[in-house]
Amino acid sequence: MTRKSLVLLIVGATVLLAAGGLTFNMIDQKRARANLVDSTRATMVFVEGGTFTMGNYRAPLQRQDGTVIETYVADHSTSETRQVTVDSFYIAPRQVTEAEAALFDRAQGRARDVAAGMENKPAALSYQEATAYCAWLGDAAGLPMRLPTEAEWEYMARSRGQTPFWPTDNGSFEYGRNVFDLSTLPRMSQDRPDVASFPPNPLGIYDLSGGLADWVSDRAATDPEEALIYKGSTDDSSAIYATVPTRGMSDRTGRAHDAALKAMLTGAYDSAEMEEMGQLYGLPPTHVGARCVVELDQRPSETGFGTLPGPILLSPPYRATSPEGWGTD
Repeated sequence: MTRKSLVLLIVGATVLLAAGGLTFNMIDQKRARANLVDSTRATMVFVEGGTFTMGNYRAPLQRQDGTVIETYVADHSTSETRQVTVDSFYIAPRQVTEAEAALFDRAQGRARDVAAGMENKPAALSYQEATAYCAWLGDAAGLPMRLPTEAEWEYMARSRGQTPFWPTDNGSFEYGRNVFDLSTLPRMSQDRPDVASFPPNPLGIYDLSGGLADWVSDRAATDPEEALIYKGSTDDSSAIYATVPTRGMSDRTGRAHDAALKAMLTGAYDSAEMEEMGQLYGLPPTHVGARCVVELDQRPSETGFGTLPGPILLSPPYRATSPEGWGTD
């Protein structure tokens, strides 16, 4: 065999190996997407629609000294309530994971670096990424999938309009049992627990308090035009103040985060535009994740997918506790 023939043989073998690798990768991606679709269809939770008073509300709170008071669950105006009717829908019981986000990115021709051991952590996503992810998964599953509206999120977090303080299994905030332990708060994303590490709310929805916040698809008419809304609390010490009605605002450009940071450092805004952007609070997308919904009235017995939640069991009066004995004043 001549040297030229040998070179051609080696080049041809290399091309075949590369093509084979691409084929195997494509097969693996298709298999992973099929598994994701099957898992999604099997675990989506059916939330029967209804009418509730959205916004702030009153509930019994047990103080540190054992006394119980009836108080508003959020620290804002009592006028911020309205009657809302929500149609039935299905919602993912947990947030999108890093592995699932990486699968989506590969399908879009992008790479997402997921370190070993991070696969089942909640994925921080921009609003655009979260919206596109739900559309992509819905297309794969053959379902009209999208981000939840704020009303849907709040109705679900309140177990169909009940009045818990926090969207946990019992409506209370208990460090180390149903939310992160205050003494072992995670150091950014590397130390976040896996999704579904703590008990779900009574509908079976995980990580509504103390993890990543959730993007929602709409905003109120009174919100700034550029507002993007997120619900739920983030993995920091302020999570205890993020009761169910609490909402946060950000924007697509990142200017809100810059404005809020600048105001914190200087105590003033340089312009009316910065002041307006500062109203959005400026949470960066590194603390916001996503879960998807499907708007359908039919129950699982009719659709052939999803699950029905169990009975709604809450434990008023509600309280906030930690292993160190800290509690709400």
